[in-house]
Amino acid sequence: MDASVRSTWQEYAALADHYYQPGAFTTVVGYEWAAATDNKGLHRNIIFRATTDLPAAPFSILDSINPEDLWDWMDAVRASGTDLLAIPHNPNQSGGLMFPYEQWDGSPLDRDWSDQRTRNEPIVEVTQIKGTSETTPVLSPHDEWAAFEIFDERMGTGGLRSNPRGSYVRDAYLRGLELVSQQGFNPYTFAMIGSSDGHNSNSPVEENNYTGKMGRH
Repeated sequence: MDASVRSTWQEYAALADHYYQPGAFTTVVGYEWAAATDNKGLHRNIIFRATTDLPAAPFSILDSINPEDLWDWMDAVRASGTDLLAIPHNPNQSGGLMFPYEQWDGSPLDRDWSDQRTRNEPIVEVTQIKGTSETTPVLSPHDEWAAFEIFDERMGTGGLRSNPRGSYVRDAYLRGLELVSQQGFNPYTFAMIGSSDGHNSNSPVEENNYTGKMGRH
């Protein structure tokens, strides 16, 4: 890991710890693991419970784009005494890879895989500026709200569609029920949150005062 990455990470963590005021102002140390393969996003937001006793550097896509390797690293960090979690981010952009039926190497899912995913990813983001990730009309043709704020193209592909199967949480929940019925384990028991995905140190949620994702207008 480059020394500049380590020093920047440590400065960032020190700032969060410096401004943390228990009961008055909560700071969080976190970063985005922005993995992708063939323009299929596998992004996760990694959030640490503490602002001290953190790893020397974050696990990045330079280490691996395999989520299973990320989970292994997270388990090691947790075993050292620092709790953390990963929040899958924009699964609608994953091209069907976010909630798979098989492991990264193509082998079948098993209980160990299920337990590891559940332990590290108890929450999934279902709405943000780049579209909703709950469901689509393809998956829920009788739901009149299924088309709400859908963005089903893979970013940077010039309009290629993202495979809805394996990319949306309702489909993941159904997959989990199928797996627990057939094999006795369910890796998809997560809760849901919504986020802004703003990159401008702001949370622009008012329509009449919307500054955009990047603050360019």
